[in-house]
Amino acid sequence: MSGVRPIVLALLDGWGVRAEREGNAVALARTPIYDRLAATSPRAVLDASGIAVGLAAGK
Repeated sequence: MSGVRPIVLALLDGWGVRAEREGNAVALARTPIYDRLAATSPRAVLDASGIAVGLAAGK
């Protein structure tokens, strides 16, 4: 099977993404594997709160 490459779908539940580092455990942690994957692989971030899931803004 030449040309077939494996694919991985990883869902990081609870892995918040935000620019601020203060109080942000994910941003302050050493995450070399995640950092490498994020820099070299396609990824997407989804909204899981507020209007995106049918709640009032900020909820």
